[in-house]
Amino acid sequence: MRMLHGSCGDGAARLRSVVSRLRSSDVWFGAFIVFCVLVVALGLAGGLLYAIVVWPWAGLYVVAPAGVLFAWSLLIAARIRNRWADWGMW
Repeated sequence: MRMLHGSCGDGAARLRSVVSRLRSSDVWFGAFIVFCVLVVALGLAGGLLYAIVVWPWAGLYVVAPAGVLFAWSLLIAARIRNRWADWGMW
């Protein structure tokens, strides 16, 4: 019978490797930071959606400029990254 992930003893070593990585405080701190940022981002997105539902003009005066600024910053970041790649900095 063919094993999917290598020999029989390989699974135990892999499990020990994963468990040892999870014991690192850096992993837990990073997960905590990502979780907090996601909670804040979802709260802001929900607040914007609520504002648009309650006051439809908010979409025109708040969300649309924020979307335009985000698209503009993404375009500028892509251009900077490409220029750095041309210079060999990336």
